[in-house]
Amino acid sequence: MTENDHLRGLLTLTDVTRVPKENWAETKVGQVAVPWERIVRVEPDMPLLSALQAMDDANVNQVPVVIGDQLVGMLTREQVLHYIRVRAELGM
Repeated sequence: MTENDHLRGLLTLTDVTRVPKENWAETKVGQVAVPWERIVRVEPDMPLLSALQAMDDANVNQVPVVIGDQLVGMLTREQVLHYIRVRAELGM
């Protein structure tokens, strides 16, 4: 969600599933999205294991990657675990 080019929140499938299906038609994104101020964020130069720890601490499966207030990507737990698995398979 953005407003005037400012990020306002993040909506995940988990957030959507918390809304009863019969209420989907009248429920607005802003009602169920996590406000930007409460979202765990990481920066591109953060060590990957630190990012994974931040996700684990917050019990989330994805985090926005930001530089300042600018969104530059999303990092998922699945991506991190895949990276670790590939490095282990390569003996790195």
